[in-house]
Amino acid sequence: MEALPNRGESGSNPSRAIRDAIRDGIRDGIRDGIRDAIRDGIRDTIRPPEVPTPLPLRSCSPTGAPPSPPGRVHGALPHHMTPWPRACDAAGGIPMSFTAVHPDRGRLDATLPDLGCGWAWTAIHRVQPPVSLACPECGHGMHAKKSSLGLRFFAHAPGSPACTLSEESMAHHLLKLELAQAARAAGWTAELEVSGPDGSWRADVLASSATGGRVALEAQLAGITVDEIRARTARMNSDGVRVCWFSDRSRIPWLGAVPSVQLIRQGDELMAAGPVARFRGTYWHPEPSIRLAEFIRGILTSRLLARAPQSPQRFSEQVVETLWASPRCFSAEAEKLREDEQRQRAADEGELRAERCGWARLDAKEAELLARGDHTRGALVRHSAGLPGLEDAMDQVAEMHRTRVTVGWSVGDARYSSGIPLVDDAGTLLAVFDPMPQSLPCQDFLLDVSLPLLFASDERRERFDEYRARCERIRAGRYAVSS
Repeated sequence: MEALPNRGESGSNPSRAIRDAIRDGIRDGIRDGIRDAIRDGIRDTIRPPEVPTPLPLRSCSPTGAPPSPPGRVHGALPHHMTPWPRACDAAGGIPMSFTAVHPDRGRLDATLPDLGCGWAWTAIHRVQPPVSLACPECGHGMHAKKSSLGLRFFAHAPGSPACTLSEESMAHHLLKLELAQAARAAGWTAELEVSGPDGSWRADVLASSATGGRVALEAQLAGITVDEIRARTARMNSDGVRVCWFSDRSRIPWLGAVPSVQLIRQGDELMAAGPVARFRGTYWHPEPSIRLAEFIRGILTSRLLARAPQSPQRFSEQVVETLWASPRCFSAEAEKLREDEQRQRAADEGELRAERCGWARLDAKEAELLARGDHTRGALVRHSAGLPGLEDAMDQVAEMHRTRVTVGWSVGDARYSSGIPLVDDAGTLLAVFDPMPQSLPCQDFLLDVSLPLLFASDERRERFDEYRARCERIRAGRYAVSS
């Protein structure tokens, strides 16, 4: 490779570069010419040789070029060669864009080796007569330019109106290059400065997959409100375009309000710092920074998803509404939430059952004490005491509670479903003997009281268990409707 001239050599003989710049000034306007003269004669110290990349030609429609194949962004110098501050000086502060429209070739993309339509850069750069190019945003004339560090772009001709593309900073343009390069390295096509079908939005970089997926990668370095960035995100989402916003600012008020990530530079690498997280146990924990290219590959391939966390976060800076994590982490959180919900539901149901049980037993004792005041019920109590199997049941309950057990005077009460209440001397209900299945739903009392139900035979127990299970389902349905 031929040695590059040093600053002293270039600065000692600027006449040829100045003559070239003056020629440009005649073509593009005196103001542009003076700026180019200063740039090329004084600051143009290092110009790396351009190595053309041959690609097969493809036809383009007048309305726009088809998506270009994945590949490295042409003119986007690696950061180990060109840190952003130097690259920002490379264009001399000229308002610029990476896209332009040709009347026959359609949309041109300066970041692609073939401009996105099988056309060489030399076909439009410094040619006479100038190639007719227009800004895709405002329609004003443009011309092809190349910075001292080899960055290719389009600049507005003198007298251009206010245009959002020309108002973007060089740092914004370079970040768009980074995003496009990362998307193409991931196997997706990437087009810069693409407008929506109705013109309501424009994506800095629109990444597209062979299967029809579309993701807008948005560089946002200027200030913007949370409401505005949410509205812009919603407009893209309504057209089926996922969005991720990128910023390198130290304080980002909207970070996490929409799918977004903060960028930091570590050495020569641009890194995605957060909010990227992992779910561990009960909390969302921040993940270490990852390379920007790796992060973009993750979001394009859905190995990283942007969702609202439902569990506590342990981010040191701020709690976010939306974070990035793997599908497995979100599945783990969903499973944890389901388990928590089931435990809470079981606890609530247990508390409700205990409350019902307490009220049922209190009602039974009040009914027993009231019945003991009715001396006409003595004959019914004595008759019930002679039923087969009752004596064994009473012995079993007495052994269980270590107390004397008798037939309750409230025998015949409908709440016992034709069963015999067994009580202690204080009138506390301890068990029910031989309740019978009824044609009507079981009394809630027997479902709530949570006391032993004793039977004269296994057959009678099985019949009543089936009846009680049916009544439980009926009551569960009744509560579900009422709630």
